Amino acid sequence: MPAHSSGEYADFLVTLAMLLFLGLLSDFYSQRLHVPRVTLLLLLGVLVGPSGVAALTTSDLEWLRMIAQFTPPLVVFLAGGRLTRSLFRQYQQLLVWVSGAIVASVLSVVWTGLSLLEVPIAIALTLAAIATSTAPAAITDIIRENRADGPFTRIIIGVVATNITLALALFSLLMAVVNTLVNLNDDMLPHLLAGIWEIAGSVLIGMLCGWLLTQLLKLFRQRDIVMILTLAVFFLCAGVAVTLHTSTLLATLVFGIVTNRSPDSPVAFQAIESIILLPLVILFIFAGATLHPAGLLTTGWIGMAFILLRICGMLLGGWIGTGLCEEVHLFHRRWLGPALLPQASVTLGMAMAATEAMPVLAPVVLPVVIGSIIIFETFGPIITRIALVRSGEVNRQQE
Repeated sequence: MPAHSSGEYADFLVTLAMLLFLGLLSDFYSQRLHVPRVTLLLLLGVLVGPSGVAALTTSDLEWLRMIAQFTPPLVVFLAGGRLTRSLFRQYQQLLVWVSGAIVASVLSVVWTGLSLLEVPIAIALTLAAIATSTAPAAITDIIRENRADGPFTRIIIGVVATNITLALALFSLLMAVVNTLVNLNDDMLPHLLAGIWEIAGSVLIGMLCGWLLTQLLKLFRQRDIVMILTLAVFFLCAGVAVTLHTSTLLATLVFGIVTNRSPDSPVAFQAIESIILLPLVILFIFAGATLHPAGLLTTGWIGMAFILLRICGMLLGGWIGTGLCEEVHLFHRRWLGPALLPQASVTLGMAMAATEAMPVLAPVVLPVVIGSIIIFETFGPIITRIALVRSGEVNRQQE
């Protein structure tokens, strides 16, 4: 925890209160202006950050970073909870093929395209790995808002969770390669072994923490106690992952998947969903505050290419993946890829992880990713909603 005087701590608390009030106003106006909440929060962060009116001090940003860092793991924990055993069994072939095809297609298209545009290979590979992920929180919100239910909706939910699993595992391996490229004098083998340990260790930590929480849920049923237990094991999972140099995102995702096997798990996930908005507000304000608009201008052409290449990769991967499965409806082939275009907190978490491990990437990677989030969170949810409406599955959830 940052060491600061009581005056600085008091100033931060006042600043935090003001940010939450402004975040609430952003949510209010986003609904009336039909602008995504994420976009307004990012712009708010730019306004109050060093590039704007400089209302946030260096001390404030250090405190906000601490809150922001555990937000993406919370989001992927919830995403893991949505991959139920029954859902995976029902659509196992489709989920695996489509998720695998999308990850492979996006990675190939983005990396090849950026490389042809002479983007440095380390940056191109990092952006390609980040591009493979979707936005579980945003897509789930769209499904919930439209009360959608049916085969297409359930496939989207399953593909999002499966996609995040594959994307995070691939990201861990590719960051080992990028680390070698950044440190030219280093041998690749130790970095690759570290990448393999990052995946295996994350899975092991997530499984053990998931088992621990399922056992605790058998003993306690009260909502407030369940919330404390869930958060306690969540922070234990994240803390052990950091200590053992594994992926916090992948560990908490596996933690969510294993926890979901318990019949008592809905209470745990509902408890986290009830508080997730607070850290999400802080995450996007912090991301906006650390963004330098000049960086968007200097990396603008890379950002435009990144957005267009990711769209092509998602559409191609959705089409190929569904084509590899038997008896897939033509509608699914046309609309599954477009429905998965949104990107938000998980993408930002991957970018933060990459740039913290290799700060030399930050001047290009962060502006490109944050700029793409604004675009994909502005237009992506609209396309997802169109896909749900055309599927005929809107307003089919029971009250």
